[in-house]
Amino acid sequence: EKFFILRYAYKMDHRDIKIYPLHGWYADFEAVKNGFSFLDDDIDLTFLYASARAYEQLSRKWYAALELKGKYSGTATQPYYNTRGLGYSRDYVRGYDREQYAAQFCGGMFTDNSSCSVTEMLGSRFLLGNVELRFPLIRRFDLGVIPISLPPVDGLFFFDAGVAWNKGQSISISRPENYSQDLQRYMLRSYGMGIRMNLFGYALLRADYAIPLDRGSRRGYWVLTLGPSF
Repeated sequence: EKFFILRYAYKMDHRDIKIYPLHGWYADFEAVKNGFSFLDDDIDLTFLYASARAYEQLSRKWYAALELKGKYSGTATQPYYNTRGLGYSRDYVRGYDREQYAAQFCGGMFTDNSSCSVTEMLGSRFLLGNVELRFPLIRRFDLGVIPISLPPVDGLFFFDAGVAWNKGQSISISRPENYSQDLQRYMLRSYGMGIRMNLFGYALLRADYAIPLDRGSRRGYWVLTLGPSF
């Protein structure tokens, strides 16, 4: 594919620590134009993307974090390469990563895997919400009279929910009767717990145990990643 890209982005950042914030808020907006018909580009797509995050201290040791984000494109059909819904970059529901679609998580090789189709994560539009309840686990460790500084470690509980769909498809909170992923989409949800280790402000080591609520087995699994939290 060959095409021009025109992008406009606006960000407002009032977080205390960007890599793992506990106070403040953040918001951004992005408008992207991929291709122009008058230039005979291979594609002609427009989409809007926005997100908002808030962080609040609830008590001396408990913190809440909330994130809402969404993407919208009015184009009904898009090339597969440009059809980005949930599961890309940081836009995903924990527990529905690509590993979730392996046979061992979706009921085995010879069972009905229709409820595990990765197609449910694709779409020209999506809505996504993440909620975390964070608390400190380790701030300083002392061995006798010799203070040994370890990287700060936090624990958390989380709940995620998101849905991706295309123009012409209906969306609902729960799985409808006689569900067809070509005509309908519904909210995918998960919950779990996690650990965050701040590597001296340079990176964040993240370990999450996610349990998908909208898969037959509801089997949880650990995911280990390196990068900033929302």
